[in-house]
Amino acid sequence: MRISATVNNDRTRHQVVVRTDDRSQELDIAARPSGGSAVNGGEFLMLALATCYCNDLYREAARPVSVHAGIATPHRCTPAGRVGANCVERRSTVRT
Repeated sequence: MRISATVNNDRTRHQVVVRTDDRSQELDIAARPSGGSAVNGGEFLMLALATCYCNDLYREAARPVSVHAGIATPHRCTPAGRVGANCVERRSTVRT
């Protein structure tokens, strides 16, 4: 399995394309007026973790479920501006 992400950015657009093997899809991510993405890398990291968690639940459930999941780094867990994996909290609700 080959997974990639491509970003093309200038002051007027932020184009994101993700790909797994031969399947690609464009993601609608707003550009920041000063250039770059309106979403920061840490937010994307939390989104990646939450998405993996939800996909795992759906795969393991092997039946239709409704998942609401949140992944966050709590403010109290940032000593000297450093965040480690032990600072990631997960909260979820699964409904069948």
